[in-house]
Amino acid sequence: MHSYFKNHTLAAGALLLTLTGIASRILGFFYRIFLSRTIGAEGLGVYQMVFPIYGICFSICAGSIQTAISRFTAADRDRAGRTLLAGFIISFSLALGLAAVIIRFSGFLASQVLMEPRCAPLLPAMALAIPCTSVHACLCGWYYGKEKVQVPALSQMVEQCIRIFTVFLIARIWEEQGRPVTVLATVAGLVAGEAGSALFTLLSFLLFGNRKKDGPSVSGRPAPSSVLTAAAPLLAMALPLMGNRLVMNLLQSLEAILIPVRLELSGLSRSQALSVYGVLTGMALPFIMFPSAIINSLAVVLLPSVARHQSLGNRSGILKNIALSFRYSAYMGILCIGIFTSFGDSLGLQVFKSAEAGSFISILAENNKLAVRSLAALEEKLNDWAAGSGGLLLSYDRDRYLFVFEEKDYGGYTESKFDVLEKVRQVQAGEGVSAALSIGVGRDEDSFDQLFKNASLALEMAL
Repeated sequence: MHSYFKNHTLAAGALLLTLTGIASRILGFFYRIFLSRTIGAEGLGVYQMVFPIYGICFSICAGSIQTAISRFTAADRDRAGRTLLAGFIISFSLALGLAAVIIRFSGFLASQVLMEPRCAPLLPAMALAIPCTSVHACLCGWYYGKEKVQVPALSQMVEQCIRIFTVFLIARIWEEQGRPVTVLATVAGLVAGEAGSALFTLLSFLLFGNRKKDGPSVSGRPAPSSVLTAAAPLLAMALPLMGNRLVMNLLQSLEAILIPVRLELSGLSRSQALSVYGVLTGMALPFIMFPSAIINSLAVVLLPSVARHQSLGNRSGILKNIALSFRYSAYMGILCIGIFTSFGDSLGLQVFKSAEAGSFISILAENNKLAVRSLAALEEKLNDWAAGSGGLLLSYDRDRYLFVFEEKDYGGYTESKFDVLEKVRQVQAGEGVSAALSIGVGRDEDSFDQLFKNASLALEMAL
């Protein structure tokens, strides 16, 4: 068993991150039960309102830079130290700037952006967590690139345990003093958890992480002569990722801000609207997002593994790891959908003492089940079409596919106007809603890499 995991770092890393992720989620469930009974559904709603700002800051200063550090560390081990230092300088500088902006304009952000004045005292406290998040993300990126997931995995548990202990302690002290437990206690727990995980990761790195000198570069390229040289390719990769994540977080933030507003327009009071929002985001969604503990663990270990195989020119290793990830994710998703669909109402009542939470869990699970059925029907249509075409169809993302064919067959596809488009429209993605397919074609290049880039560009233009 030990030799198997030693030779299968993707499986070993994913398993370790999955186990710690599940343990962390279980602790999180008990934590949310405590919060739902301490600060109530409305308090949970107010607490969730600060996360749009936090998510935007994370996408700017941490998430994309962590991914870039992981990728370059895996591809070139000899530049790992300079890559980490360059990434940390960029990330921490951005984090300090963002924290200062939030503290300075907390009142404006709360009243004019989040449309909830009660978030004003919470935002300056939350801002203190952003530099800690930067430190933690950069070091985790370095560890993922080295395919050493032990420290990042343990840091998840450290963060969750410190967060829960801090909130329990503050709640106990305030109750003994006769003070009501407010949302500020949960934000203090957030800051303590991020600070604790950052300190744990930093100490692990200083004491154990860099004892051995980095080995030779996988790709054989010489090490850069300065941190500035390492920063250039790091930024080149991080900026597009940053832009993508920033747009996604902005849209999610807009959604989070508008949901309570639209609930008010439907006739609910502000307090009722925040209570419903708190039940949805603080109780129901954590259950529905439980499989992400596994999906996220696969994602973080897949990137350095693919980067290593790419540097070695091992295309079969890349395809094997991707196929393993898809199978692993699909099995867990189908299992969780079945559980939530069958027992959603009971889970809401038993765990949160909330019939509304149970109703939300069941509804969200039904929507996921419909999406899985639609995706399965779509893949059946695509596979049937590809089977008679002489080409090779590969799935490389949840709803993205790569079709490789010979130039001599291209004329037949254009003459039929890519009849697979019409076949896909026969799939019903919902009541009265048909599935749609967009196609991007890459041609007239000598390498598969450039063909893929051209096809991706054409697809982005089509979308």
